[in-house]
Amino acid sequence: MPRVDFHTHSTFSDGALTPVELAARMAAQGVAYAALTDHDSVAGSAQFREALAHKGIACVEGVELTTMSAQGEAHLLAYALGPDSPGIAALVAGARAGGRGPAARRSEAPRRRVPCRTDVVPV
Repeated sequence: MPRVDFHTHSTFSDGALTPVELAARMAAQGVAYAALTDHDSVAGSAQFREALAHKGIACVEGVELTTMSAQGEAHLLAYALGPDSPGIAALVAGARAGGRGPAARRSEAPRRRVPCRTDVVPV
């Protein structure tokens, strides 16, 4: 069974490794599929995708959006998004409003949150 890691963070949010270093670590661990899900940022996506490609690892585009619900702050993992799409750019910009740029640590991160419904909707 292939190894996957679909919830990772780089130095573009609260991770300790750059996207390139993270890709190298994943290759060393035998990961076959990976996603970079930085908090409220897709700034490292292109670097991560390119580094994974050089290692033969499949990339799934992702981001972890900070949202607010009636219960408080929540984090929403979103996948299969184009990092250059206007929709994801607007969501990330909304979540990061008031932050100090893509390298902001979580403790300094967004002051404005994207609203999120928490009720269950049948599919």
